[in-house]
Amino acid sequence: YLYAGPRKKIFDDYKAGKIPGIDLAGLHRMASYDIDATFLENKMSVILDATFPWKSARERAKNIAERYKTSLKIIEVKCNEEILLKRIDQRAKKGGLSDADRNIYFKIKKEFEPILERHPVVDTSGDFQETKAQILEILKDF
Repeated sequence: YLYAGPRKKIFDDYKAGKIPGIDLAGLHRMASYDIDATFLENKMSVILDATFPWKSARERAKNIAERYKTSLKIIEVKCNEEILLKRIDQRAKKGGLSDADRNIYFKIKKEFEPILERHPVVDTSGDFQETKAQILEILKDF
């Protein structure tokens, strides 16, 4: 899960026109993974910023992609647990936008079903620039 800072910064860059050629739709507009067909029917790129801890959820997203004859690319995002917990605590003190707290993190960690297919992994343990560089490098292959 890409922590709030970089995700929000990438979205801000997108809104400012710094990331051309991509259309973003928030997960809230894709309630229950009922993806807005307009994006897929028009062959627009869609980024699902979601945890997808269960294989069944990933399969559902894959089935939607197949229905619209497009591909689904999964990028797993990991972070050193000590760093992640520190970030969660700092965000809680500052009142960030995410509702994820330690309880939610440990619940998802316990329930997470490993992704068995070959896929790229981003390590968000570093700073924003390091994370952004990893993401941009991965996107070159998409």
